[in-house]
Amino acid sequence: MPDPSPAPPPDDSISARISPDCPAETQRVLTAAWSHDVAAVKKLLDEPGRASCQDPKTGETPLHAAIRACGPPSNEDDPGDLENAKKTVYELLMWGGIWNDVDDRNETPGCVAHRLGRGELYNLCVEAGVRAEMLFGVMDGYEELGSDVGEEMEVVEAEGDVNGGEEDVVVVGENGDEVPELVDVDEANGRGKEDGGEKENGFQPPNNEAAVNVNSEAYLRSKLTYSEGKLVDEDGNGVMMAWETDIMRRSVDALLPAKERGNEF
Repeated sequence: MPDPSPAPPPDDSISARISPDCPAETQRVLTAAWSHDVAAVKKLLDEPGRASCQDPKTGETPLHAAIRACGPPSNEDDPGDLENAKKTVYELLMWGGIWNDVDDRNETPGCVAHRLGRGELYNLCVEAGVRAEMLFGVMDGYEELGSDVGEEMEVVEAEGDVNGGEEDVVVVGENGDEVPELVDVDEANGRGKEDGGEKENGFQPPNNEAAVNVNSEAYLRSKLTYSEGKLVDEDGNGVMMAWETDIMRRSVDALLPAKERGNEF
């Protein structure tokens, strides 16, 4: 007879998410992000890759930490704390934090925000995904987008060899400041993760042994099933999740601003 008791909630404490084996430099970045210490975060982001560093055991990134530290909303919430959390998340995203990195629970920062009911932080992740999709679209040869796309983010300049994998991009942030960002095209798009192998920081994403080549003919011909707000393949792997709906919708509206919205998928 199956056990009717519900599964215990995940342990979102800092001691559970930052492991004792975590390198000192990574610990400092994760701790500053968890504390929403914007000044410390800015100071620590003095080397490429620090905004996307991960605990080698839990896969915790600074974005995960900054969002997870908020916990679920409560009556005791201090508006100032949430504002500092938003500033921390925004700062990390502007300096290379990867919006779709997964931890050992296969959760992205957006997944954590959605689970905790932190809508404003979730929206920041969605907007980062939209910006990334727009940037990849431009780099893959789409026509220049019109001015109706929006003013929150504008790709001003992209120089260098696209095939080289790194682009020196200037992004205009919400406050109008130009934020230089070194973007690794393959890594930010998740293309470097398809083999499911261990990452440079030692963290091994879950289900790496079950990873498949998403460009293979067998995968493209596999049967998909939609249920409970998610689209999964025959092996139960997520192809499209409900929380990604806003990203896809805004990407379509941005790339095709003159088109009328058709039937919802």
